[in-house]
Amino acid sequence: MKRVYRALSLFGAILAIGTLLFHRIEQLGWFDAFYVTLLSITPLGHGLMPALSGAGRELNAFLLVCGVGVVGYAASIATRFVFEGEMGKVFWRRRVEKRVERMEDHYIVCGYGRVGRIVVGELDHRNVEFVVIERSEEAIAERTAAGADVLVGDATDEKTLETAGVRRARGLVSALESDADNLYVTLTARGMNPTLRIVARATDDAAARKLKRAGADRTVSPNIIGGREMAQHLLMPAVIDFLHLATGKENLDLEMREIHVAEGSRLAGIAFADSPIRREHGVIVVAANRPGGETVFNPDSEFVAGGGDTLICLGRPDELLAMDRLARGKG
Repeated sequence: MKRVYRALSLFGAILAIGTLLFHRIEQLGWFDAFYVTLLSITPLGHGLMPALSGAGRELNAFLLVCGVGVVGYAASIATRFVFEGEMGKVFWRRRVEKRVERMEDHYIVCGYGRVGRIVVGELDHRNVEFVVIERSEEAIAERTAAGADVLVGDATDEKTLETAGVRRARGLVSALESDADNLYVTLTARGMNPTLRIVARATDDAAARKLKRAGADRTVSPNIIGGREMAQHLLMPAVIDFLHLATGKENLDLEMREIHVAEGSRLAGIAFADSPIRREHGVIVVAANRPGGETVFNPDSEFVAGGGDTLICLGRPDELLAMDRLARGKG
């Protein structure tokens, strides 16, 4: 589109200059000067050219040379726009932007590299709304070839984040290759949406500290996490296998999920012994997070959940879904 606008701008500039000069040199009216300029730029119109002075013919020759070049450039751009898929890309981008405009409480993934692909796979598995921001042509082609949407642009650009609906989003993952880029995305996104949950990729502990100061809620270092998990596979393989069973998308019978307790729901204000958590749903509550930051591990039957608590639960997907509706006051 920039090339199209550039060609139109050049064509308009030649028309304006030619009209002004013909008006002054040949003493023509504004419309006549514009008409003669059009004839000068278009070679097919020279049979209709009125008699010109010597200076007028020189201007005509100059406009003819410039006009042929600009018209040829514009024609090549138009040909590529129509026949090489550029028009389809423009319409496709407009369609993606329109879809994003309708999103509310969604997630944004910045970067579709090695880490971003895994994040996108997990979000797809959870069936939540999200938008991917990517500027690499190779990564864009891979995602579009799979029939998926992607917002083409630079995630460090405030306008791109605005287009992605960062002010309406629930969370953002910054999975760019550079710590500096992730830092800039975090700073910009935090300034645009103070309540946004931001998870950023970091290469080491120093970068993680800077990202947290910039506004990231959590930082993740793939190298550190990978090394720790390899050690844990050696030292406590049964524990890691269980965690993978509970959190991995390969398992369809067991799942771990956060359940947010709303004020006025059937789970708020009563002890677990009297709540339908185990009796009706058979869900195991692994931990409970209080709004003030306190975490209660393996809460007993006397534990009373309050509005605003977050329960870390383990169970079957259908049981967890029913409990989630109950916790939100819809069951």
